[in-house]
Order: sequence, then structure tokens, then C-alpha cells
Amino acid sequence: MPQDFVQQIERMRKRQQRQRVAVATCWALAALTAVVLTAIAFDRTFGIHESGSRAILTALWAIASAGVGWHWFVEITRPIVQQIDVARQVERRRPELRDTVTSALQFSSQ
Repeated sequence: MPQDFVQQIERMRKRQQRQRVAVATCWALAALTAVVLTAIAFDRTFGIHESGSRAILTALWAIASAGVGWHWFVEITRPIVQQIDVARQVERRRPELRDTVTSALQFSSQ
């Protein structure tokens, strides 16, 4: 029984980790798409044809893309969800459990 409990918590932890990576990836792609569309709209609106202005626009696009990429890279690589965190989330959703899930997890790891 305790082993099944730990395995369930581990499955929940892995699922949360995968979801976090998927959400961060989607947000990064959406943000990069917004940056590209904004650069295209800016180019079309102001009709930039000079090479100097185009270089500045490209540099701004690259800086914005790097910032978005860095932000979401940090989001993906932040510390992995721990089993104890998952147990606490379960307890928050089901207050009648109190601290039993966390206690059981800590007891099974000893």
C-alpha cells in the first residue's frame, strides 16, 4: 500500500513537470510570434526601406526574442516539482486530509 501511494505521488509529480514545460514552451512560442508580428506591422506601417533603419529594427527584434527566450528558459529550468510539494497540493485541495498525505510520504521515505 505505501509503495502504491508513493508511485501515485510520483506520477502526479511527473505530470506536473511535463505540464509546466509544455505551458512554458507554448507561452514562449506565443510571445515570439507576437514579437515577429509586431516587427512586421511596424515595418509595414512605417515603410522602412533604409538599411540602417532595418538594421535597428532587426536588432530590436533580436533583443526582444532573446529576452523572451531567456525568460521562458528560466521558467522551464527552475527547480523540479518535489513529491512533498505535490502532497501539499493534494492536502490543499482536500482539507479533510489535513497533514496525512505529507506525513505518510515522509514516513514512507524513511
